[in-house]
Amino acid sequence: SLQKNFSSSFLLIMKIKILIALLTICVVAEGQNIFQAVRGNYGTGSSILQTSDGGFIAAGQIYQGNYAGYVIKADSIGGFVWERYGYNDFINSIIPSKQGGFIMTGGADGSNLKVSLIKINSDASIVWSRNYGASLEVGYYVCESTDDGYGITGVTGSYGAGQGDIYFVKTDSDGSLLWTKSFGTTNDDQGYYIHQTADNGYMIAGYINRL
Repeated sequence: SLQKNFSSSFLLIMKIKILIALLTICVVAEGQNIFQAVRGNYGTGSSILQTSDGGFIAAGQIYQGNYAGYVIKADSIGGFVWERYGYNDFINSIIPSKQGGFIMTGGADGSNLKVSLIKINSDASIVWSRNYGASLEVGYYVCESTDDGYGITGVTGSYGAGQGDIYFVKTDSDGSLLWTKSFGTTNDDQGYYIHQTADNGYMIAGYINRL
């Protein structure tokens, strides 16, 4: 399946103190659990980041009769601030935007699965929403480019050489499609992370199945 499925799970926000610095997580002692915050009865958290106010925003998927993309805001100690859902079928990645607010990617349109790209304000209200692809595409990660546009990587089942190929989508600053590219073998290949390089190219991490 192109979508990551979980039989039973929940949205979880956890902060720990660790012995060494990893990314921007603050450092003090050894594996001490500072807080744990759980919200929702049946859902999956896929991406989380710290906000400028010291709190956290997490995105993923929640089930309430149907699956829907889900965003939750917590304060600096995990206290619930707000939640929003219904953006699309699911969200795999959320990042801050240089123009303010956040950018999210995932999958939309139910059985006609397409890469979604959604711009939201700091209160999670939608600024714009775009879909890309034919019927079997998912976005796993998005990065903001130096031209203020966006690069998305994920998987396509509609284009390329095989069952699933690494999919790259390039857009301008309002999400209008500029171009797409697929990479891979005749087997199942997927792209999970994308980063823009100093020469304005892109690096994609994922896997290619050569078996």
